[in-house]
Amino acid sequence: MTTWGKHVDDYMPENGTPKSLCAPLLEQALAALGAYEVNGQQFHLIEHRQLLQLYLDCLGANGNPGGGNPCAEECERDCEDLNETLVDFKINGWRVFQNIRNQFFENHYVFHADISGAVRNSLGQINAHTPKMVTPALRRRDLLDCDPRPCQGRWVRVNFSVLGVDWNRSHFADPYYVDWAEVDNGTVTVNAGASRAFKFIFDLAGIRTEITETLNLGISRTGAAIVPLGEQSVDYCTPIRSPINTTSVTFRCN
Repeated sequence: MTTWGKHVDDYMPENGTPKSLCAPLLEQALAALGAYEVNGQQFHLIEHRQLLQLYLDCLGANGNPGGGNPCAEECERDCEDLNETLVDFKINGWRVFQNIRNQFFENHYVFHADISGAVRNSLGQINAHTPKMVTPALRRRDLLDCDPRPCQGRWVRVNFSVLGVDWNRSHFADPYYVDWAEVDNGTVTVNAGASRAFKFIFDLAGIRTEITETLNLGISRTGAAIVPLGEQSVDYCTPIRSPINTTSVTFRCN
């Protein structure tokens, strides 16, 4: 039973896949949840969560709320009207953690995600769009799940607003870029820049029009030590909340 007084099977999404094909995974998850109450051992709860994720993956829901019919438009973002958001991220395992733990006795970790994009206003003027996401100080237990080993990255929810409105390619270019780093507290400023090409798509007198603009965009980070963790683009047609991998970090956007 859930806290809403319903059995878990009554509200788990179907998403077009018969629940009966996935039922064994759900049964294992429920069994693991019961085992969690024995001696209060937390690893059973972790196992329960992983099994529920397998159940969602079996259904094709990928852990996302809603379910429903698949999108029939050119791109999945054409079927939703949510603000564009950097939802969550995780580091890609133990070696990445060793890389960011670059100072003696370091036990708090702050991540920067620098967004590089372009916006076009109602007058047709194109300008840089460069918000920066900075996490609170995170500990090892926030970043890694080490039971069972080897350690795996743990998803950290940030819900950072990339764009305060739904992504429309007539106003916000395709793609935008997310550049990651772990930054230790300090006063040394490091600047970097890159030339980026951005594409806008809009109707001009009823004709589909594409224009490409190249901008030179910069990133500024201040800290005692900065560990680059890679950059990747988010394309308009990248499926919503699809994992995007920089080798060191995996992140998801809606």
